[in-house]
Amino acid sequence: MEDYPIVDLNYLLGASRDRNYKKLVTGQVKTLRKFLLDHDLLTSEALSNMKDFDKTTVIMRSDLTEMGFTLIERSMNKWMNAHDRGKNVEDVGLLLKV
Repeated sequence: MEDYPIVDLNYLLGASRDRNYKKLVTGQVKTLRKFLLDHDLLTSEALSNMKDFDKTTVIMRSDLTEMGFTLIERSMNKWMNAHDRGKNVEDVGLLLKV
């Protein structure tokens, strides 16, 4: 299986200079990371790599358990798009529906 980035915060931050956008994206990635950690959806190797959160945070395909990858495939885009419509970044309800 080829490994690839699922989320790359530094890359996402480079998409716009708008402060509101940067704040939104940072909040999304921070919340997603916490969700994955809280629900044991990361591999043990990824757990050791994700102790700190900063702009270099990257979540790779290989960092996710099979259940974690399934969740990302089915729900991440819907969850992220909901924030564009004003949904609270910390609301993980759409992620929990998987």
